[in-house]
Amino acid sequence: MTKAALGAVDETADPVRAGLLHALLGGYLHATGGQNAIAEYEAAVRLVPALPARAERAQVLAAFGEALIGQGRHRESREVCEEAIRIAQEVGALAQEGDARKALGVDLAFLGDLEAGVQELAEARRIAEVVGRVDEVARCYAMLSGLLETLGALDAAATVALEGAEQAASHGLGRWHSQFLTATAGRALFSLGRWDEADVLLRRAADRVAPELAATRVFICSARSRLEIGRGRAEVAAECLAEAGEAYLRTVKQPWFATPLFVAKAELALLEGRFADADAAIAEGLQVDAADLAFAAPLYVIGVRAAAERADLARARRAETELAKALELGDALGRELGARMSPEQPDDSVPTPRISACAVVCDAELARLAGHSNAELWKTAAESWERLAEPYPTAYAGWREAEALLLAGPARGRAEALLRGAYATARGLGALPLCAEIEGLARRGRINLSVDNEKAASVAESSSPLAQLGLTAREQEVLTLVATGATNRQIAETLFISPKTATLHVSNILSKLGVTNRVEAATIAHRLGA
Repeated sequence: MTKAALGAVDETADPVRAGLLHALLGGYLHATGGQNAIAEYEAAVRLVPALPARAERAQVLAAFGEALIGQGRHRESREVCEEAIRIAQEVGALAQEGDARKALGVDLAFLGDLEAGVQELAEARRIAEVVGRVDEVARCYAMLSGLLETLGALDAAATVALEGAEQAASHGLGRWHSQFLTATAGRALFSLGRWDEADVLLRRAADRVAPELAATRVFICSARSRLEIGRGRAEVAAECLAEAGEAYLRTVKQPWFATPLFVAKAELALLEGRFADADAAIAEGLQVDAADLAFAAPLYVIGVRAAAERADLARARRAETELAKALELGDALGRELGARMSPEQPDDSVPTPRISACAVVCDAELARLAGHSNAELWKTAAESWERLAEPYPTAYAGWREAEALLLAGPARGRAEALLRGAYATARGLGALPLCAEIEGLARRGRINLSVDNEKAASVAESSSPLAQLGLTAREQEVLTLVATGATNRQIAETLFISPKTATLHVSNILSKLGVTNRVEAATIAHRLGA
């Protein structure tokens, strides 16, 4: 309909009307993922005359500035928005001034001045309240809370989002704005480690969102799935992702909806050992999110992590082809993220603390991918996430740092302290898969996480079928690795013992089981469920 209206307007005789229609068309294309949205905004700016000053000029400039944000062109957007504000103030176009300030606030924050950005968004919200645009009030809340979350100010993001949800509901805007803002608060609380509170908010948002609001449903269900993945509830997470995936087919392919969905898909696939599915989710997610590193960075991290996991498994199985594939994929993702972090890139925004933390984790995962996990990199990663007050990635990095220290040999005391701290955090969160990984590393490194944990492990070991055959706890661990085809050297590296000790353990195992070779021992282990 807008295109038909454009066809009926003479641009020479009525450039203002034509310009407004081009801006309107640009908005529709931008909102629905269509092509040439920027070209339509540029046409609008070209057509609406700069002189004399008029509200329509401020209107198309503000819309163009907001569109430039999606391409990471924050310096250009800032100039456009500041011009729009100047014109709007000159002619008393308060609504248009509010639109421009809303976009300018995002620009300033991404250019490194979060305080100024927050002030602009607060002023935009005030203007929306003055002129009676209640939907714009809610959008200002949504934009500010999302911005604060992206930049790592999670407590503030949750507070603003909840305040906005209440305001939106009081103005009858609950069908979209209120539930989106409630979910934003839930996401922030999830990152803060307040998982039970996040669960309540995300369930509330999911129960109340209108079925036809597909994009909001993607946003909510993706956030819920990440929470369930963290808890290790794979079936529930899969149900949430199925609902999100179905809604995603009916909505706009925008980064703020796509990123959480594809990150969650990759995380679930990784949890279940489906590496090909994880790779596919990362690839599809990066196609959608290529324009903005703030959205794409988590995808690179989970992609390189998946490659490192695949490489570790391939080394244990001595699968050279699979190892080469993992190295190629992980290295490619790492190089791409490194290139995008380069100052020479056209994205002129200042890397956010979360992007920087993701980059450090990516470097640490790349070292692990290469077979040389670096404790210092993991320490830096843990410190980065700790500054952001995000306990789960902090605990993950602490676990990996301890692993790297144990593999290197010295600093056992440091590794023990790290594991105990990471374990306490993971248990407090209810992050069962991470707890299991930490417990496994502690067993291999003979580190006692706690007295209760030691007693529980002792009971489990004494009641196992292998224990009844006379195998010690350490010999049971060695046999489990023998069953995977690990060599004595690989067993030694995994359990942080010398190759000579590993060889002795294997010899004792064969004797106790009454077998003559490793294949027979592995067969017994398999039959007994080891």
